[in-house]
Amino acid sequence: MATAVLDAVLRQAEDQVTPASLDLSCLPEAPDGNFVSVLMAAMQSQVEVCTLDLSHNDLAAGCEEELYQLQQEKAAYQREVELAEKEYTEARKDRDFSVMKQKQNKADAKKIAAEKKVEEITGREMELEGQCSDAGWSVLLTRWEQVPSNIVQTLRLSNAGLTAVALTALRQSVLTMEGRPGENLHTLVLDGNDFGDHGAQVLGGLLRQSKHLQHVSARNTGLTEVGVGALVAGLLGNTTLQTLDIRSNGKCTTAARFAVDSAKHFNKTVKIIFD
Repeated sequence: MATAVLDAVLRQAEDQVTPASLDLSCLPEAPDGNFVSVLMAAMQSQVEVCTLDLSHNDLAAGCEEELYQLQQEKAAYQREVELAEKEYTEARKDRDFSVMKQKQNKADAKKIAAEKKVEEITGREMELEGQCSDAGWSVLLTRWEQVPSNIVQTLRLSNAGLTAVALTALRQSVLTMEGRPGENLHTLVLDGNDFGDHGAQVLGGLLRQSKHLQHVSARNTGLTEVGVGALVAGLLGNTTLQTLDIRSNGKCTTAARFAVDSAKHFNKTVKIIFD
């Protein structure tokens, strides 16, 4: 049924004189791999597109939050492994052999325990990554990166179930497409995705690295002052962004306003819309 809607939208787009705006929001069913393949093929060969709107479609796999938490937990245990290795090396400086061995044995035990945790987590992590590879956002971004030249100037993904995991992949895709021939993505709308501060850290990284984004909207995305701070930090050195809309994030405190106001001191170009 979603493919039938896509066919109708594409037929309308072919009749447009100006570059098409493909409104594929609120589809009757979540877009699958076949849907995305048809969409990307049409965008590349049939239709000149300036706006792609996939808002209000559930693009999530449902396991992204668990995957994110596992990734954070795995990183923590990997740091424990590194710390244990450092403690083992430092123990060699002890002149008392028995004390040195005691410290090294303790470090070895910590390392083995942490490595076991990493191994356990990796197994589950691979399972979840497999599930996420079938998610609408993953299929979309994978297919998008396969297109030799970008033709999308505005990408709307409001209320699409995107989390920090999806935003990490999105950041990579946007930066990849910036290096391709064709148009550059200049507007990204992510309103209504409850990615919170974790997602804001990823989005802040995109703002810091992107050379072409001009307008980003992240309204009602569960930000606190921590997330707002991460976005503001991403503006340091950014010379292309014109507007950053972060309204309707009710969890923010007055510290968020301070962070927004501070941006004016190091970025004179961007207008931050915040309430």
